[in-house]
Amino acid sequence: VYVGNLPWKFNDDDLHGLATKHGAVQSAAIKMDNRGRSKGVGFVTMSAPDASRMVHALNGRKGGGRPLKVRFATSRSPNS
Repeated sequence: VYVGNLPWKFNDDDLHGLATKHGAVQSAAIKMDNRGRSKGVGFVTMSAPDASRMVHALNGRKGGGRPLKVRFATSRSPNS
């Protein structure tokens, strides 16, 4: 699951905690830039039913004071 527009202060544990409310989380990670700062996006791995529940529950809802963009992640081509 792609989670965008995350607060800059969010870390992997915050994202995991947010996702755990909607099912069992296999992994949760915030993408970082080359300086170790958050890019404001993260990815959560969980079962399809739990992922669907998370997308429907959180997309557009506020997280850390910001409206979250939550959707199913898509694969990117190696050249993207």
